[in-house]
Amino acid sequence: MIISRPAIIFHTSQIFFNFLAMACFASVASFQAKWKIGLSGLSDFAIFVSVSKIFLALFLLCVPVVYEKYDKLMRLARALKEVRVGFILVGSGSIFSLLIAFITTISAWTEPGCKNADNDPHASLGDSFKNALPG
Repeated sequence: MIISRPAIIFHTSQIFFNFLAMACFASVASFQAKWKIGLSGLSDFAIFVSVSKIFLALFLLCVPVVYEKYDKLMRLARALKEVRVGFILVGSGSIFSLLIAFITTISAWTEPGCKNADNDPHASLGDSFKNALPG
């Protein structure tokens, strides 16, 4: 087998869950654009990290396959077989995911509009805006 089964499951899970995260933050960005609030830095950064991690997982899945099937990317495949290279790539992706999780959690706990829609900084946009916040 070109790639081990646990590696396939791990990278496929990364792709799936990063796609879910990207979809969630894209819906937040869509809500912000709909009400002309402007995109938050958190939404932009989270979408960027999610897309980057999708490409990282695809890269880690596809390079060994291309090497074994087509005899291309030999040096890159040899480098990826090194434990330290995989540890650095997967570790950096995990650190970025944890960073996004911490920032989102802190933002949800400290933003006044997350607990009470009337305290939201953009509550002046009307009752329809405040009613749209919970869902």
